[in-house]
Amino acid sequence: MKNIGERIKKIRKSIKMSQIEFSKKIGISQGTLSEIENGNNNPSIETLIKIKEMTNLDIDEIIYGKNNNKNLEDEEINIINKYRKLDDRDKIRVETYIDYIYLEKSQESLTLENTEIENTENKKSS
Repeated sequence: MKNIGERIKKIRKSIKMSQIEFSKKIGISQGTLSEIENGNNNPSIETLIKIKEMTNLDIDEIIYGKNNNKNLEDEEINIINKYRKLDDRDKIRVETYIDYIYLEKSQESLTLENTEIENTENKKSS
């Protein structure tokens, strides 16, 4: 079972930040962050709140590792964290682009299915 320090390290790495960058963002020294990540020290509530604000993760997820999306890969979590930092206008752009790609793939799938049905019907009528 991962301790809170290991979870914080995973969070930091998922957003591709060094200990120095991350510690500055959350208002602690790099040495303190290292102690937390190595399990030698626990973060203060203030530190947890700053991590929450920076990553938009739930406090429970940071503390206990509970995640409603346990099946997500690290890259998917990274994408979600980036998405959460976008403004509303950019979120709409991302959603529109994803919808476009999804519809495009759905149409390709339907075309393939229709071709397979036609081929099956042609074989039956031969």
